[in-house]
Amino acid sequence: MTERRRRCSPTWFWLVIALGEACRFFDPLSQGGLGIRLSPRDTAVYFGAQFTARGVMTNSYGDVYPSDHIRYMGLDPAIRVAPLGTVTAAAYGRARVIAFRGPFVDTALVSVVPVGTLGVSDGSSVDIASVDGSQRTTVAAIGGFGVRAPAWLPGNAGLVYQDPVSGGLYLTNLAGDTTTFIVYGQDP
Repeated sequence: MTERRRRCSPTWFWLVIALGEACRFFDPLSQGGLGIRLSPRDTAVYFGAQFTARGVMTNSYGDVYPSDHIRYMGLDPAIRVAPLGTVTAAAYGRARVIAFRGPFVDTALVSVVPVGTLGVSDGSSVDIASVDGSQRTTVAAIGGFGVRAPAWLPGNAGLVYQDPVSGGLYLTNLAGDTTTFIVYGQDP
């Protein structure tokens, strides 16, 4: 009996994977819990001034992933927004900025305000601040809580406010010098 040897040749096959729009296997945006966060969330800016909005990708745990692929757009005429996030105040009013990447979008609000000074109260003090919220300074600290909203005196000479403890109305100038205006009064 003769033994025959059989020769086998290697068999080759090719696996071809087509990656395209329909294939989401390697898409970094298909992760669960992924989103976009835009900052500042709500801000004020003077007419003609500008700032840069910043968007970041985040996951459900709050981890932040900076992305060069985020684009920006303004939705209202009060602002002009460049594709890379520079926001320019073009008219007085309230406006929306959006940041987007793929299916993810986030919105922030911008108030375009005139230059000026506000008299404000946090309940325990009378403060002045720029209209955009910066440069907040206390001009009258009150011992109690419940200071009513201050009102401007004519010619911006100072503020009048009601002290909830004594029940009187008081005048204060912007340097913080306070005098009694009316011993028992309300609603300046």
